[in-house]
Amino acid sequence: MRRNWILVLVVVVCLVGTTPPASAATIRAPDGDICITVAYVIDHQGHHISMISNGTIQFGTELYVESDCGRFNVSIDGQQPVEVEGGLYINNISASTRTIDIGGDGWQLNYTNLQFWPTMAFNDAINYWVNQPSPEGEYWTLQELRGHDFWVGFATVLVSLIVSLSIVNTLARRFVEREIGKEITEGGLF
Repeated sequence: MRRNWILVLVVVVCLVGTTPPASAATIRAPDGDICITVAYVIDHQGHHISMISNGTIQFGTELYVESDCGRFNVSIDGQQPVEVEGGLYINNISASTRTIDIGGDGWQLNYTNLQFWPTMAFNDAINYWVNQPSPEGEYWTLQELRGHDFWVGFATVLVSLIVSLSIVNTLARRFVEREIGKEITEGGLF
């Protein structure tokens, strides 16, 4: 019985692991073939790629839509759709963009509740902490740091020893009390 549950668990994990991500859509084209459409943004330096899916934050404002489904339309925030003949659409979008609709012959993808952060916001957030001066105050020398490490290690060993000995003492006391109880009841004193 247990082996069956393990087998079911392995099968479920394999099936879940092979499903495509929500940001890439597998679509059945009008001719019956299966095609894939992917939407993502890249920061202007090309260092960060954010896949677009509903309710997410993306870093970058250069939108890429790749599809092998033939002709498709892209509409940003309900504006007039742009028809794309090839398989790639590139456009700079504003940080205030909230919806992107992508559709073709017999299929439609709607991405809503989006939030785009310009690349500079991402870089500024990281560089803010890198460029901060060290806080004022006293710093430890290497000798003080090594002394502190020694005492921390010593205290850790001491506490571990005390806890281990108390556990062993408790177990030994219980064992001895049980054995003495067996001897008294088996010995016929009572």
